[in-house]
Amino acid sequence: MRRFKLYRPLKHAALFAKAIADPWGHAVNWPGDIDMDADQLYELGREQAGEWGPGRFDAWMSSHGLSLNAAADALGLSRRMIAHYRTGSRPIPRVVALACEGLSMRWKNRAA
Repeated sequence: MRRFKLYRPLKHAALFAKAIADPWGHAVNWPGDIDMDADQLYELGREQAGEWGPGRFDAWMSSHGLSLNAAADALGLSRRMIAHYRTGSRPIPRVVALACEGLSMRWKNRAA
């Protein structure tokens, strides 16, 4: 939620507490035309549970200085799939998250 200026007012508990489900049950709405769809809420929940989301994936790439092509080569995936993971347009499978963590450890041990 820190990434988007639209959601900054939700830091205030009084506003956050005014959340209501949209009429169709596919989003949460707050006063001031602030809303968050179910997919985004699901992804935030996964990240908070310790699973990998786009923010963590992007941070992993940045911490290792990886471009889309370099990350794709390291993980054995297509550049397009890496772009999907980085933007959040596709969920990051657990096996990919584990591969990222394994590569981080391998690279850390090589540097030591």
